[in-house]
Amino acid sequence: MSEATISVPNAILFVMDPTNKGVRVPEYASGKVVAANATCASVATVAEVDGEVTVRLLDWSGGVLPEGFLLAYDGVLETPTRIVAIVTSHFERVLEANVSGRATRVLIGVDDAASPATVLVQVQS
Repeated sequence: MSEATISVPNAILFVMDPTNKGVRVPEYASGKVVAANATCASVATVAEVDGEVTVRLLDWSGGVLPEGFLLAYDGVLETPTRIVAIVTSHFERVLEANVSGRATRVLIGVDDAASPATVLVQVQS
């Protein structure tokens, strides 16, 4: 498990293969904490001025989230260079993991449905 606590610029994180030249940022989905397409998932977070966010990148645990977390996303993202990273809007990599496939199942859990201060990302490698 990898973990980082950061102030999140623009209150948004992205989960993607950061070296994928074909990444497209998903369209904003009003009222949802996660928006996703085949290449990227965006996760709304606590605003930078309101505090820090704890981000965890976890190995697959059967798609089960720890108690107290809400499922925000369960899907497959393209990972052509076999990397999954959590990236800020300034394209700074917060955490990353190597994965085995060119498509990776990703599960995102949050501690709050509107403005999470903790984000869990599980990857099936």
